[in-house]
Amino acid sequence: MEAPDKNKFVDIKTRQELANRLKCDTKALEYAVLKAPPANCKKKDCPYPSIERNQGLCVCCGLYWFPSKRTTRRGKELVSRGHLLLGPEFLSSKLHACDCNNEICVGVGYTADMFAFPCDATTRSQWYAAMGNHLLPVTKQQIDRKPRNFKLAHWHFHPCHLERNGNGRRAFRKEVTYKDEENKVWKTPNHPPPNCLPGRFKDYIEAEKEPQPQDRWLFEQTLPVWIKSMRRCEQIDRRAKQPEGNKRAKINVSPMEHRAVAAVHEKAELEARVTTLLQQLAEAENDRLLSKKEIDDRDNENKELRAANKELKQEMQNLNKLLDEVKTESANTGTHL
Repeated sequence: MEAPDKNKFVDIKTRQELANRLKCDTKALEYAVLKAPPANCKKKDCPYPSIERNQGLCVCCGLYWFPSKRTTRRGKELVSRGHLLLGPEFLSSKLHACDCNNEICVGVGYTADMFAFPCDATTRSQWYAAMGNHLLPVTKQQIDRKPRNFKLAHWHFHPCHLERNGNGRRAFRKEVTYKDEENKVWKTPNHPPPNCLPGRFKDYIEAEKEPQPQDRWLFEQTLPVWIKSMRRCEQIDRRAKQPEGNKRAKINVSPMEHRAVAAVHEKAELEARVTTLLQQLAEAENDRLLSKKEIDDRDNENKELRAANKELKQEMQNLNKLLDEVKTESANTGTHL
């Protein structure tokens, strides 16, 4: 990916101007996060700080900090999961990727709210029917071998079939049958059909993030917080290169100015890390709950099997008792069985 020409940030007034200067989509701007602790761009003589997920480069020297869909010089198409740029919350950061083959699903990205394929073969076959051609035959064969290892993202399911648990994560509404928007009834107990198109979720997120008409002008004028650091670095760089007679002036930056730039970097990074940690904690808690649920399900199944076994033993005892009575009566009457 070719980096844009380096330009100064001092005259940038709108988000669109900033995106045009960086040669990226305006939606990509919120993906840029300054590195913490602060680190300079590794490109020689570049005054700007580097950002996360950008190979040690600043926003000007590289465009690797957001997922994209592009074609290389050799004509090979490279697709990054999340290239629709619906928001940084759909970046990987140890989240899960959906196991379907839907292009829009790849474009949306990652999520922590995932649902494993059902172990019951009948229910699983109805899931296949609900998904249509979004699963390759070879994928279905792999799922049939180990269904719990394959998962679908929550946007494959109608919101009316989902609910929030105590941890804020999405979970299935427990019902015997489910009715979709076409009033078709699905007999998939506790497992609603995944027949919601990912494109609907994409449209919903885009509409949710679209500023209201009365707020659109203010949103366009609101620049990312990291641009302050860029402008400050430009000021420091200009001081360092300002000529004094026939000589270049020495860098004369106070410790307070250095700490101010570092503080802006550190604050942005800490906010990003807090968000990531919260997502990881929620994911770990969900995995714990899933494991506990699976254990409880197995315990309930074992209880049912033990109860059924007990009933069978009782029936065997009753049959043996009846057989003994018949034998005794036969012996008393001289009748042979």
